[in-house]
Amino acid sequence: MKQKQVHKSNWLVTMLLLVMAILMPYGGAWAQTEPSSGDGSVGNPYKISTAAELAWFRDYVNGTIVDEGEADGTTHPSKSAKLIADIDLSEFCHSADAKYTEELSWVPIGNSDNNMYKGTFDGNGNTISNLYINATSNYTGFFGKTSNEGGSIKNITFDNAKVKSTGVKTGILAGAGGSCIENIKTLSNCSVEGNFNIGGIVGYANGDIINCENHAVVKGADFVGGVVGGYEGSGNSITSCSNYGAVTGTGLTIGGMVGHFSSGTIQNSANYGDITGNELVGNLIGFADRCNLNNVLGTGNVTAASGITGLLVGRIDGASSTASGILAYNSSAKLTINGTEQTGDAVKAIGEGSLTSAEKIKEFTAEQLKSGLVASQLQKNVSGSAKWGQKLGTDDYPLLGSADEVYLNGDVTLKCSGELEGTGKFTNTKPAHEGTFTIKHGDSPAHHDPVAVTCFTDGNIEYWVCNVCHKFFSDAKMTQEVSTPVVSATGHKYDENDKCTMCQKEIPVLTSDDNNITIEKVYGSREEINGYNLYKYTATEDGTLAVTANSNGEDTYGTLWESRTAASYLTFNDDVNGPDFKITYDVTKGTTYYIGAREFNGDAIEGNVTLNVKLTVWKLPEGMTGKGTEAEPFVLKTAEHLAWFRDYVNGDHPNTCAKIADDVTEIDMSTVCHEADGEKQVKELSWTPIGNSDNNMYQGTFDGNGKIIKNLYINATSSNTGFFGYLDRGSIKNITFDNAKVNSTKTDNTGILAGFAGYYCMIENIKTLVNCSVDGNMSTGGIAGNANGNIINCENRAVVKGTSYVGGVVGNYNGSDKSLTSCANYGAVTGSENKVGGMVGFFGIGTLQNCVNYGDVTGVGDVGNLIGGVDRCNLNNVLGIGNVTATFGSAGLLVGRIDGASSTASGILAYNSSAKLTINGTEQTGDAVKAIGEGSLTSAEKIKEFTAEQLKSGLVANQLQKNVSGSAKWGQKLGTDNYPLLDSADEVYLDGDVTLNCLGEVKGTGIFTNTKPAQEGTFMFLHGDSPKHHDLVAVTCLTDGIIEYWECNLCHKSFSDAKMTQEVSTPVVSATGHEYDENDKCTKCQQEIPFLTSGDNNITIGKVYGYIEAISGYNLYKYTATEDGTLEVTANSNGKDTSGTLWESRTAASCLTFNDDVNGRDFKITYDVTKGTTYYIGARQLNGEAIEGNVTLNVKLTVWKLPEGMTGKGTEAEPFVLKTAEHLAWFRDHVNEGHPSTCAKIADDVEEIDMSTVCHKADDEKPVEELSWTPIGNSDNNMYQGTFDGNGKTISNLYINATSGFTGFFGYLGDGSIKNITFYNARVNGTGSYTTGILAGDAGKFIIENIKTLANCSVEGREAVGGIAGNAHGNIINCENHAIVNGGLYVGGVVGRYESPNRSITSCANYGAVTSSGNYVGGMVGQIYSGSLQNSANYGDITGADNVGNLIGQAADNCNLNNVLGTGNVTATFDTGCAGLLVGSIGFSSSTGILAYSSSAKLTINKTEQTDGDAKAIGDGSLTYPDGKNEADVIKAFTPEQLKSGEVAWLLNGSTSVPAEGSTLAWYQKLLGADADAYPVLVAEEGNTVYNGSFRYCDGTASSYSNSSSDSELIHVASATLTSPEFDSDKHIYHMGCRNEGCTLHKYAADEDGTLKATKSTDDKFYVEELNLTDASTAINTKAQFTVKKLQYSRQLNEGQTGYVTLCLPFDIKAAEVAGAEKCYPLGDMMIHMPTDDASVLKFVLMLDEQSDIKAGTPMVVELAAENAAQKLVATAQNVEYNANFFAAPATKSLTLRDWDGKSGMMPICHDLASAIIGGVYTATTLGTGSYSLREGGKFGIHEGNLSPYRVYLNIQTSQSAPSRAMMFSIGLPDDSSTTGIRIINMADGMQAGSSVKSAAIYTLEGQRVKGTPRKGIYIKNGKKFIVK
Repeated sequence: MKQKQVHKSNWLVTMLLLVMAILMPYGGAWAQTEPSSGDGSVGNPYKISTAAELAWFRDYVNGTIVDEGEADGTTHPSKSAKLIADIDLSEFCHSADAKYTEELSWVPIGNSDNNMYKGTFDGNGNTISNLYINATSNYTGFFGKTSNEGGSIKNITFDNAKVKSTGVKTGILAGAGGSCIENIKTLSNCSVEGNFNIGGIVGYANGDIINCENHAVVKGADFVGGVVGGYEGSGNSITSCSNYGAVTGTGLTIGGMVGHFSSGTIQNSANYGDITGNELVGNLIGFADRCNLNNVLGTGNVTAASGITGLLVGRIDGASSTASGILAYNSSAKLTINGTEQTGDAVKAIGEGSLTSAEKIKEFTAEQLKSGLVASQLQKNVSGSAKWGQKLGTDDYPLLGSADEVYLNGDVTLKCSGELEGTGKFTNTKPAHEGTFTIKHGDSPAHHDPVAVTCFTDGNIEYWVCNVCHKFFSDAKMTQEVSTPVVSATGHKYDENDKCTMCQKEIPVLTSDDNNITIEKVYGSREEINGYNLYKYTATEDGTLAVTANSNGEDTYGTLWESRTAASYLTFNDDVNGPDFKITYDVTKGTTYYIGAREFNGDAIEGNVTLNVKLTVWKLPEGMTGKGTEAEPFVLKTAEHLAWFRDYVNGDHPNTCAKIADDVTEIDMSTVCHEADGEKQVKELSWTPIGNSDNNMYQGTFDGNGKIIKNLYINATSSNTGFFGYLDRGSIKNITFDNAKVNSTKTDNTGILAGFAGYYCMIENIKTLVNCSVDGNMSTGGIAGNANGNIINCENRAVVKGTSYVGGVVGNYNGSDKSLTSCANYGAVTGSENKVGGMVGFFGIGTLQNCVNYGDVTGVGDVGNLIGGVDRCNLNNVLGIGNVTATFGSAGLLVGRIDGASSTASGILAYNSSAKLTINGTEQTGDAVKAIGEGSLTSAEKIKEFTAEQLKSGLVANQLQKNVSGSAKWGQKLGTDNYPLLDSADEVYLDGDVTLNCLGEVKGTGIFTNTKPAQEGTFMFLHGDSPKHHDLVAVTCLTDGIIEYWECNLCHKSFSDAKMTQEVSTPVVSATGHEYDENDKCTKCQQEIPFLTSGDNNITIGKVYGYIEAISGYNLYKYTATEDGTLEVTANSNGKDTSGTLWESRTAASCLTFNDDVNGRDFKITYDVTKGTTYYIGARQLNGEAIEGNVTLNVKLTVWKLPEGMTGKGTEAEPFVLKTAEHLAWFRDHVNEGHPSTCAKIADDVEEIDMSTVCHKADDEKPVEELSWTPIGNSDNNMYQGTFDGNGKTISNLYINATSGFTGFFGYLGDGSIKNITFYNARVNGTGSYTTGILAGDAGKFIIENIKTLANCSVEGREAVGGIAGNAHGNIINCENHAIVNGGLYVGGVVGRYESPNRSITSCANYGAVTSSGNYVGGMVGQIYSGSLQNSANYGDITGADNVGNLIGQAADNCNLNNVLGTGNVTATFDTGCAGLLVGSIGFSSSTGILAYSSSAKLTINKTEQTDGDAKAIGDGSLTYPDGKNEADVIKAFTPEQLKSGEVAWLLNGSTSVPAEGSTLAWYQKLLGADADAYPVLVAEEGNTVYNGSFRYCDGTASSYSNSSSDSELIHVASATLTSPEFDSDKHIYHMGCRNEGCTLHKYAADEDGTLKATKSTDDKFYVEELNLTDASTAINTKAQFTVKKLQYSRQLNEGQTGYVTLCLPFDIKAAEVAGAEKCYPLGDMMIHMPTDDASVLKFVLMLDEQSDIKAGTPMVVELAAENAAQKLVATAQNVEYNANFFAAPATKSLTLRDWDGKSGMMPICHDLASAIIGGVYTATTLGTGSYSLREGGKFGIHEGNLSPYRVYLNIQTSQSAPSRAMMFSIGLPDDSSTTGIRIINMADGMQAGSSVKSAAIYTLEGQRVKGTPRKGIYIKNGKKFIVK
């Protein structure tokens, strides 16, 4: 293939290569090689075997290399390629390191929207290693953007890929992928990091992704996924893909597979990595709009900082997402939200939302995942060719693509409770017959009938609830799970006529003025129109419509819609300034608008709401036309029109559009803005900007139409000053400013066009003339002060002055993905401070392209021709001409200073070498003249200096135009113009050939001309022809080296190649010190880190190359502790200045401790070490230099001996665990002996530590000497700095009687934390000079949390005395003092004296009396010098001399009081004005929230109780209050009744009962009951949250405050309590708890004892859930009538009992459902006398019946089941009606008596018995004479004593005429001829076993046998009645 680079002349080829290498965009491109085979077609792709060929393919696709005859930049996106070898890309992309001095980032294949890759790229199973990308652009990866028009990328493995971009859409394979992506794998040494849409394989995709596997670490902000960051693949899928890498996002929507899933399918895919994000985080998907999940697995841990998170998906929107196969997740994985691991029901598979077929979601334990069960089921449900497998015994979970298939040998059942049943086992060996796996739910689902949905009430489907797992199902067999049976109401559904299709309601029409409306509950979101109650309004004129809601304090939200089918609203208001909305919009005459109103959360509002509708008709100024829309903008002709437009915009119409009229040439502004004129007596009139606040940014389009705005005058003191003030979005274009004077020297953001222009605002074609000027403060620019959006074709000629961030076009620019394009500055730019530039003062991010500065630039530091200071930018084809002057600091003829290493250059960056660079008054010369004052750009060879002659010649204009991008034009009228001009029509051509060498000498016969020649000449750049070669000098660990490089013999610049195409800023490779491997051996010099031993060690301190904060900044040594103890390492360097550190590991981020010779030249480090642990000791000369001669390190280990029973290491991870007072004393001594950072906690198994053995007062009787506790942390040189956790335990009998200062359990505290201690009977007395407290004398900056002193405690001291601490500077949280506090000066219930500007005392309370003989006495704090007191209360009485207050004695300065309460009495013994019921005196302090106090508290001054206005809240001084509030709004007195009512607690909570997200309420109060609180408290308990509303009590009274959250429920009061159940004869039920049925404490009972709970149904019937009857529990003591949902009788049987028993129950049963029974037989109506061989015995057989349904009271014989493990007989019935007759004795049944000889066909009446009666009993019953009961063998025996409940008896009365013989009674059972000889048979039977009857004998009721076919009537057959009809 011929490329355009090929030329006939070898000389020309060489020269062209040299010059184009300077200008080409990609480093190293000339090492590229065209593949030797293939033509790039799909059938014959390029065969690529080297990195050079791959780089060639990339550049050919991207158009950097073109075919001969093709235009420059011709791309080839459809070309295909195939790898035929592994590729190492390190020569073509790499970071800067010892080998490569400059970074070289890979440029993606397919590098723009216009050049998306469309070909086929086949990696052919090969590996691409060492891909390196560090980019600021979008679409970053090996490929940039691939097209969805075809093509594919497949079969590649990435090894050691490092991809990073600050743009959007970043992945290792591709930034954005539309092609099919298949068989891509990233290894674990890969990583990808980006901003938005970040994925391990691809950043964003919408095509199929198949068989891809990511092991890379993935990091980003939002939309971050292990495989794909964002996926929108409608009709496509992610198939057989897996992620193993950790995925971390700092923002929203983070998933193991996909961050944001818009549409498509994920199937047969798995995530195994841990996932971390802020919100919307999931194992598979972070957030899904619509998806199908099919056969997937998630096993990783999921962590979210807050919000919605799930172990499969974070959130699913909408109702159309589906599930198939199984969706398996690891129930053992951790789900952590906001630092708390979730448990129980809080662990969700889907954080929010649902899938159809939710029953597919299955959780499995780690054991089940390991067992093979899940692998087996995933494979069973697989679709396509995917394979799931698992090597059992090795793999912990199923693996995609595994060859180890899992089979089931035998059968297994998984119960819905998670238990496995069955003997089957999972195996990798295929069995002869595959077993069966089933999932089983409970056997008694509860059925629920459907309920129809209406517009505003929810319904439900017909559904069943599993009695085991309680999930919902739509079928009785529980195969179709539903996430919820509820069918939500959806509100009205309107047709095209605005009538609801369900309820026929029409949308009401609003009229002007007030309209009463009803706000009902809505069911859509606030973003959609069906989320609102809708109303219509038709505009009668053009004008401004204002709709204002009045809902009497409810929280409303309103919107305006152009039509009912509109996708989005026109405007909205969300009550930011109050609870009710106001919407304003410019409307058009005759148009109907839809107004939406809703309660903020979508709930209904009780009572009417008023909507006030007001239409303000516009009156346009004379001559002005238009409607202000984009289609019909206002057309402006005069300054008055402009002023009207400005006022209209600023009057809340920010979207209004305008243009200057076609027939106007200019608008003179002098009539609406001008300076003062004393002679004419004209006052100054400054122009007010259009868009005058950040709440009213201009968002429309303004078209100057190419016209002039003249005489703009602004002299302002406000920020954001210009013709426009704030611009947010839209566009401003086509304006020229003439004689504009803009001055705003007191604030920020000043420009002639605009003060501030936002990211979405485009500025185009703006020009300021030379008679204009702008003078501002920070961020001042000729066009705009501060801008973030695109600025195009703008030209400034105005003089620009400011302080810092001053630029000719823009003062401060931050335009990520935006640019300044084709802009020029001609004006002088001056800044009195730093960051001053001809184009931009400070450039945060973005591109500056095809721009030029001609003006002189002056500033202090960071001053440049184009830009003053840069964070990150791309400079492309720019020119700097002007002189640059800096007072001092960095300055350059292009840029003053560039921070960081990510700024780039392209095109050429040209500057005038004749321009003056002056720094600190000295004009720079030679090498001191720099293009960039400080910092560097990549591709620095693009920077070119040109002389004035070269600039004038046309050379530079020619080269700028050759490198132009887009539509920019560079030209120059030769002979007239001294330099290139932007947008000049005079293009410059080269006629002939020209060479420019690096000294600036032009050679050749060619000339530059404005006339286009027949053939364009060639321009080349050359260095010298004899470069000096320098060999590589290897860098060592401690000595610098150099790369191999060439030095130009002319300009002496350095190059990394002999052709001098790759310039390097320096050839020096700096030494970086040792680099150790995991074995602590240097990978470069093999030196190992030496070990130190006890005693002196001679070491060498060499030069180091890291920072003093990093471990790489030290010479390292190791020491292994032989015991637990204190390690001391002391240096002796003979007077050198050394610094030492101790590290826990060589990879630790920070040291354990350090010493930088503060007490001398040499360091000493001390640390408590753990036996067996190896520590790293770092030593260095303070500045990192080497020290000549030996240095000695002395190592000493002091071994600890812990007291018996004490454990731990004293570290934060393993604190000492203390159990006794002796342990505490040892810990105290250990700390005080020089171990201030030691940590401890009180043991879990200890409730209290009694200190009396280690501290106590004297006792003369015993005798015992006084023993005072010595504080922990005993001097200011040994302040305690550790953590101490009391673990919620009590320390009792602390005794201190000290004469020294700093007295308490702790003495001096530095920086650490103490928490969770209660002090009991503490007695602390400190007569020393300063700081006494029970917990601590001086608490320093410690965090003190959850400390409590009980009422039997006391503390007394002199100065700075507090119940918790004497003096403090740190946060004090949730502390409570009940101790008595006495002191002299600075005395407080919690703290004596507090000073900490940025910290606070929060949620603390004092209950104890606080007394002082001196000044500065407060219930919370004696004196606050600075800091905050918030959500805290004093309830104790306060007494002092002067400066006495309920909360604070004196708030000296910078104090903030926020939501506090004081209820105690205040007494000042002096006659002072500095005493108050809140604060004694106050200085410069502020307030927020409310400051509440008790109006009944007494304020006594000098023995006189103050009354009326003398009882002040603040004795002296005043507070500042929040904006819009005064003293009366903040400081409030409340009566005891108000304090008790809950009102004050509600107000202190900010008038809410719902805390802000991530916080909790501070104030609580129990309002009712014997233990009700008299005032708000700070401790949350069950049921003491205070709610506001209209609450009704069950005794008929009402209140505005309650502990109930529902104002629809009655609230219980004690007067309505029922002490025992009370029968309601009307309702036939008992009442319990409360008399009032509406009360939440009211209950129903079904019995007089109240033990049987009942509920009332919607049918007004009463139900009891379950009633269990046994032989021991029979009749219920009740008069109630109710239904028992589940009634059960159970009888305990004897072990092994079989045979027969009797049963008689008071409820109907089904015979087949009696558990423990083989069969149940109701006793029949006949008993037959049978012949026997023994004449002395009368044998009777009772005939049995067979029935499936057995009625209540029926006597039964039950044959017991042979197998009955439970040994119970259980009968159950559902929905049984219970009334007073339920247990009435069942009716008896008289038996028909017959004789039968077993042979004849006749059964005559038996006369041996007078009667036989069968009966049953429900209670234990004494039977009468002749009563029999059944024995186990089936025979009846005479019964003696009571018959047990629920049995059957037989009562026999013999006939007087009957012979006296023994009687035997038995039962006739089916198929039991051996027992009775009688068989119950069906009509179809023809035989009776055991008898001589040969056919089915039929008898009349009189016992006569019937011959032939019986007629109609009742007969007996086989002992049973039957009817012939």
